[in-house]
Amino acid sequence: MIPYYSGNIYDSVVKGHLTIEQWIFAHHSPKQHVVEILNEVAKCRDDHDKKQKLKTKLYYITPSVHILKGNKRQYSNIEYFTGYAQLDFDKLNSIAEAEELKTYLFNQFDCLKCVYLSPSRLGVKAIIRIPMCKDVEEYKDYYKAIETEMVQHSSNFDHAPFNCVLPLFINVDKTILSRKVPIVWDVKEDRTIDYSHLNAVESEWGRQRDHMTKSLFTVTHFKDKMTAIVDGDGHPRLRSACLVLGSRAGAGYIDVQQAEELMDYMIETNPYLRHKLNTYLKTAHWCLKQGFMNPSYY
Repeated sequence: MIPYYSGNIYDSVVKGHLTIEQWIFAHHSPKQHVVEILNEVAKCRDDHDKKQKLKTKLYYITPSVHILKGNKRQYSNIEYFTGYAQLDFDKLNSIAEAEELKTYLFNQFDCLKCVYLSPSRLGVKAIIRIPMCKDVEEYKDYYKAIETEMVQHSSNFDHAPFNCVLPLFINVDKTILSRKVPIVWDVKEDRTIDYSHLNAVESEWGRQRDHMTKSLFTVTHFKDKMTAIVDGDGHPRLRSACLVLGSRAGAGYIDVQQAEELMDYMIETNPYLRHKLNTYLKTAHWCLKQGFMNPSYY
């Protein structure tokens, strides 16, 4: 079963569960209000804020992981891996090109459960069948091998679903392509083999650091950046710190609600920033949202 959530990314609590077949059916035979909202999303493809506001009226899933109802969408709450992963191909030149890629991918890869157009109609979404992974690291090993293959077929492949808890929003594509029993993608890449291109200390740290350590570093790094804001260049430094915090939340190292609370606290208690509190809070929340949509991994 796949967990689903409200469209508000700040409400990261699982609302219930559905099957992958129900997800496919919802794209093929959507409810009218979903069609209307997605039509509006397609019209404002260049207005990111308006697009995100519209999406709060929809819902999304995390197809790769099972999380219990009432728990938050974060690594520590993963009960098990579902045997699926999402793929995203973005920023194609035309709807015709997107349709062509959609058909090509479905015919080329028998491991794809379904393939459909994105809300903008200039991208392609897909769900691929993979083994039931034992943990996040094994999931990433499979996903890296998938990425290595997919970039050979399209330069528009997006790396973001490397994050196994990345939201996948409901969409409409009445010509969605799907198959009952896809084969399993069983190619895994050992990401620990070659670290010669990395700094020795960083590579050792990167291999051994677990999720709790990454979360702690995210918080500590943000606090240090915010504490250092004491003078007139506070605005650009605030933006930089909050964009990074948002990108770490997007990558799953910190829950977005916790990130928001931490950010508000650091601004409200900063002697320089609190003099223009509303202005800096507004800027910070905008940056957090922007960063969230562009995950950054250690």
